[in-house]
Amino acid sequence: NASAYQLEFEKQSGQSSDSGTADACDVLRCFQDVCLSLLRVTTSAEALQLLLSSSRVMQDISHTRDKGNRGWSMSVVAREWDPDVSLGREFRTFVVAGNVVAISQYDDQLAYPYVVNNTEQIVTAIIDCLRLAKPKLDELSFATANMAIVVDVLVTPAPLPSSPWPAKVIELTPFGPMTGASLFQWNSDRRILQGGKDLFGDLDDCERKCPPGSLSMPSNVDEQIISGIPFRYNLHHKPFDWQHLHAYWEDYVRLAPPSILSK
Repeated sequence: NASAYQLEFEKQSGQSSDSGTADACDVLRCFQDVCLSLLRVTTSAEALQLLLSSSRVMQDISHTRDKGNRGWSMSVVAREWDPDVSLGREFRTFVVAGNVVAISQYDDQLAYPYVVNNTEQIVTAIIDCLRLAKPKLDELSFATANMAIVVDVLVTPAPLPSSPWPAKVIELTPFGPMTGASLFQWNSDRRILQGGKDLFGDLDDCERKCPPGSLSMPSNVDEQIISGIPFRYNLHHKPFDWQHLHAYWEDYVRLAPPSILSK
């Protein structure tokens, strides 16, 4: 609700309502942190309220029910809140036949020094995480020769300088345009995202319509090849101004302390 949002905004921003101004990208980062914080619940009533007010839950259930009630099954899975989870530590990983073929920073808007300065550690952590997860993917038939999935992975800094960086799977999502490609493109980057395999028998046709490289990477995006895997991340913030903020985060702008939004 509005009061919970405003309280979280003050906590996340560390600024009072008369504390001055902020850059549009700084405000966007604050909005994202507030949005994440409001997903934390401590009672069953709060959990139900979150589910019942979610447009994404409504859309997913409606889409499933459109296919009919046969085989209909739904579960609610609860897990402990992890304070280490943040948007800047999440990575969209493309997996074909159980192997990592491409990785992107999940957030396609903002740049994070944490990512820019630790690319090799992040990619190594993700590769190790998916290697350990492969037996489970095999059990689910997600690691067969022509199977592709998208795996969102959390990577956190090593607890000690000599320790490996921890990584854990956040969720598995379908492979294809119904799932965002973050800093890749489903059309011009199809060969990369499919690990060079013609998984669906339409790769040549796709590349005739949209040749590889025909859509250039934005100037704020960088790509490194680490252990043979392309890793894309924001080197700088995506061009983002106050008009974008008002257009895409209208409710948040309406509820935010006015001085935070002053230019």
